[in-house]
Parts: sequence; C-alpha cells; structure tokens
Amino acid sequence: EPVFGDFTKPLGYTLQGCRGAVFVAGARDRANMSEIEMVEHTGAFTFVETCRRLTVRRLVMLSVQGAHDPESAPEQTRDWVRLKADTDQFIRENKLDFTIVRATALGDGPATGLIKAAPVLPMPEGDIGDLSRQDVAKVLALAVDDRNLFDRSFDIMPGDTPIAEAMGRL
Repeated sequence: EPVFGDFTKPLGYTLQGCRGAVFVAGARDRANMSEIEMVEHTGAFTFVETCRRLTVRRLVMLSVQGAHDPESAPEQTRDWVRLKADTDQFIRENKLDFTIVRATALGDGPATGLIKAAPVLPMPEGDIGDLSRQDVAKVLALAVDDRNLFDRSFDIMPGDTPIAEAMGRL
C-alpha cells in the first residue's frame, strides 16, 4: 500500500513496517538547482539512510537516463544528471537490495503499457515522445518484487514491448 512522505519532516513514519520502498521524488522547478539538490539528491540520501536505519532492505529508485555516464548528458541538463548519478552511486554502496530505473523524459499522457528496456539504451535523437508516468509507475511496482532485478540498473523509454515482457528480458 503506498505511503507518501514529506521531505520537510522526518521520514521514519513513512517507512515504519515497510518491506520495500520506492523513491520517485522530483523537484517541481527544473531551473532551480537548489531545489533539485534538496529534493533529488539530499532527499534521496536521507531516504536511503532512513531505509537502512529501519532495516527496509528493498529500494527501487527512479533515476534519469544518462546517469550511468553523466558527462555525455546534454550541457543544459548535465548538472542535474550528475546529481542523479551521485545518488545512484550512493544507493549502490549502501548494501540495500536496490533497483535503479533510469527513465527518459516523463509526461502526463495516458499509459500505453509499452516500453523499451535495456541495461543501457542510447540517448534518443529527436522527439521520441514522453514516457507516461503511469507506465513508469507500473515498471516501479513490478520491480519491487522482481528478484531478477535486485542490485541492477536499467533504462526505460517509450517502446513497443509490453512492460512485463520488456522487464522479463532484462
């Protein structure tokens, strides 16, 4: 059952008794680096540390495509991608059963139920459309219980393969 947290308060109340956690927080203002750093970097570190303290072993993190190689990110997003990469590395080093899902641009369009997934996907050229937040939510929910995805990272983008099938191929 989902429980929502607030980074302006201690996070323990959100994780008490949980068997797993999913971190999907994002800054509202993409132009405000201090907000991005507070929510997507410091907030994620706090969340991971709270998981460890409360012995929540399973963590699924929503990251961004390109975080495996932030220096190749477009210049206008490079600082943000570097923060995401640093967060991803922190998760890998914290001995949790993690899965890091690196997504392309998210949108509010309807779910298609179709994605492309691989350990690393090439950065898209041109407009491939946004990945539905509903489709991302389904990927994250499926990843929580999929032991084949423990201690792994992978990319997702809009595609033509049903979500469960695409994830099963990882």
